[in-house]
Amino acid sequence: MFKFLFNDHREVEILRSVDPNAPRPAGLTIRLAESKEDYVAAGRLLYHSYQRRRIAFKHESEIRVIPQLMTPTASVVIALSGEQIIATATVVCNNPLSFPIGDILTAPERHEHFVEKNGPVCEIASLAFDDDFLAPKSGLFNLLAGYLHEYCVNLLGAKKILIGTHPGVVEFYRTMFGFEPINGVQGRPYPSAGGDPTVPLWVTSLKFSEKLLSISKKFPRLKSLAQVFLTNPKIDAAYIYPVIENRGHFCPKNVELLEELFLKQTNMMKEIDPARRAKVEALYPVDDDYKWVFHLDAHVSRRRVRRFAVSLATTIAVRSIGNGITTHEGMILDISENGAQVRLGENQEPLPGSGEVTLTISISDTTETSVHGEVIRRDPDLRSYGIQITDCSSTFLAFLRTLSNQKAS
Repeated sequence: MFKFLFNDHREVEILRSVDPNAPRPAGLTIRLAESKEDYVAAGRLLYHSYQRRRIAFKHESEIRVIPQLMTPTASVVIALSGEQIIATATVVCNNPLSFPIGDILTAPERHEHFVEKNGPVCEIASLAFDDDFLAPKSGLFNLLAGYLHEYCVNLLGAKKILIGTHPGVVEFYRTMFGFEPINGVQGRPYPSAGGDPTVPLWVTSLKFSEKLLSISKKFPRLKSLAQVFLTNPKIDAAYIYPVIENRGHFCPKNVELLEELFLKQTNMMKEIDPARRAKVEALYPVDDDYKWVFHLDAHVSRRRVRRFAVSLATTIAVRSIGNGITTHEGMILDISENGAQVRLGENQEPLPGSGEVTLTISISDTTETSVHGEVIRRDPDLRSYGIQITDCSSTFLAFLRTLSNQKAS
């Protein structure tokens, strides 16, 4: 009985300390990181947050990233005040490199928590704030947490959320959001965070929502805060959400970003064993640029021209022996002045293993262009093909320059 009264009193004290009216940062935007500059700035903010908290992690680049970030199933969320990144968090969803928190879990714990029969599992990791926007000076934590909840639960479809936190704030996450420790509240040394004591926590998306509703009824002053999680994320102009068509594969990185973050800024790519790199590589397009980045293979020549990921409808004309011509419908998935990756539409006849082809592309409502080439690769399913471009027009080259300018901006 006394234990129950003590715990209830402790929960009341924690909830009374929460300020739903803490000031909102000026010019706030919360979105996914997009550019190399976004990722580097977020990694630098996280690094300096580690130093401020005296976590024993050092790197000459002064950037902190995790290996899971190489994969398409991990993304970085950033909060900005104007142009300045003031907070960041990394969301890892059903990842081929496991979850960051897995480093301190036992095999039975990983088996229990890394697979959710009813939907995806997400871990929210690498949380950091600029000094000027830490609570209680700012309400940024509440706003960022609201975005993360909406992103994980309603966009990625997460049914379970994992986090790792310091033992001193376990009760806050338990009281506010319904998180529960995985086998006790004793802090476990976290190797990648310099041995900092960390408690792994978990909560289902249903329990998270139920907890917020419960405290908003018990403490009416917190009703507006609960709305940040359960209502406002859908309408708050500061929140910019991505369009996600496939919940299992939502944030592919281009070659330039992987090279910048994991080879130039840090040497993480070299530190990960080849077997793990191969798991990540399998999630990306099969081409020499990605092969070079993941294998660090000097024998693989990198392209001297840029290749652009696109989604362009195309008509493929094939000239066969005897000068007969057949046409096929498909999509161009990536393209450069030297080649293209093409995928045929449903119920289309396979292309021949060799021979001349002509790709016709609509590059605007009023303009079409064509390129000529040869089939040099067929995937086993006979729907995806590599095309080497042998001749193209100035209109096509101008179209590629437009793509280059769009990527740069």
